[in-house]
Amino acid sequence: MPRLFIGILVPASIQPDLLGLLPDDDRLKPARNGQLHLTLNFQGALSEGLTDVLRQSLAEVRCEPFRLVVAGTGVFQPDSGGRGVLWAGVRPSESLKRLHASVTDVVQHLGLPLEDREWAPHITLARYSSGPPEQLKHFLKRGSAQIAEFDVRDFQMVQSQPGPEGSVYTPLAVFPLC
Repeated sequence: MPRLFIGILVPASIQPDLLGLLPDDDRLKPARNGQLHLTLNFQGALSEGLTDVLRQSLAEVRCEPFRLVVAGTGVFQPDSGGRGVLWAGVRPSESLKRLHASVTDVVQHLGLPLEDREWAPHITLARYSSGPPEQLKHFLKRGSAQIAEFDVRDFQMVQSQPGPEGSVYTPLAVFPLC
């Protein structure tokens, strides 16, 4: 069954720059161009009825458009399945926090599950499953330096369908911020 997430899609114009930050290592599975996003909420598999109710409720979210600054790189150590993540960070902003809180309020109001862990806004660039890449020190040397920035004017509900070449993303709804 397809999985759903609510997120901010990274503009195609800066995705090659972000993916270009990755070390050259065969153990990495980079995100495909066109799939970079910042997850606001992950829902997993939902019935068609719940998906429709969620879509209708998210359409009521209103926030001012804002500028998102991509800054810094990091790594999430392997999970219980042995998969780690290399990511690009985002600078915290009140606008991003408000949008996340609004989406979370909708999800809670509908009685849908929230993630167990604290929200850590990031853009997944690659996954690895056999130990961290050798060039990780170089990847992490960026500290909190600004990498890119873009205007956020909407957020989306996206279906993620796992496939042999990686997940295929299909936007189900676009929600303008104002």
